[in-house]
Amino acid sequence: MTDPIEISKDTDFSEELRALVIEATQAGTPAPAARAAIASEPGIREEELRTLLKPILEGIESRNTVSRSMFEALHAELKTYKDAFILEAVLRPVIRDMISVFDDLGDTHRQLASTMAALPESEIKGSIIALVESLRNTVNNVDHNIHFILEVLERLNVTQIPSQPGKLDKRTQKAVAVESTPAETEDFDIVRTVRRGFQWRDRIIRPEEVVVKKWKRSGHPEPSSATTPEVNTSSESAL
Repeated sequence: MTDPIEISKDTDFSEELRALVIEATQAGTPAPAARAAIASEPGIREEELRTLLKPILEGIESRNTVSRSMFEALHAELKTYKDAFILEAVLRPVIRDMISVFDDLGDTHRQLASTMAALPESEIKGSIIALVESLRNTVNNVDHNIHFILEVLERLNVTQIPSQPGKLDKRTQKAVAVESTPAETEDFDIVRTVRRGFQWRDRIIRPEEVVVKKWKRSGHPEPSSATTPEVNTSSESAL
């Protein structure tokens, strides 16, 4: 029987036949044109071509799989570096300042709203009415400005971290103050939110700042001020 390697060197073994044979081998069942071409070549059989080409095709497929895996890993790593560069070199200074303005406006809004709520409607008379109405308009304007800042942050892919009640989650939350509790089951329960948290895509820009409960065993003294964190009301906190 003629050696298949020698046949492959025959000038009559055209490129068209090569393509048809490879196509037939990959498909599993030779196409009619491939069978006719193979039959027209003396001394070569379909089974021999399959045996000859199978390890070659498997090697090519294996190398392709490895190459794809390496490319995907490299692409993911480059994306991580790109995101880190964009955040640290370009966006973080802008985001930090905008969050600071958001905090300041939020404090102003709460103070004005508290002042308005403390005014008894029955005692608002005469010229005070105009002042109270001006305060109401100011509260509304501050509220609109807060929402506008949040819209701008969203355009930069910055969103507020959803507030999560229950136990302290150190991945997205930071305890800035504690309140004692006699119940052990309430240890690290969240009491209230001091500052909302923000994230850029999946990266934490600022964790949510919260007050938590701290279990105090009976007979043990209160924790000293040196070990108890104070609430940081600065607009630069945790940025």
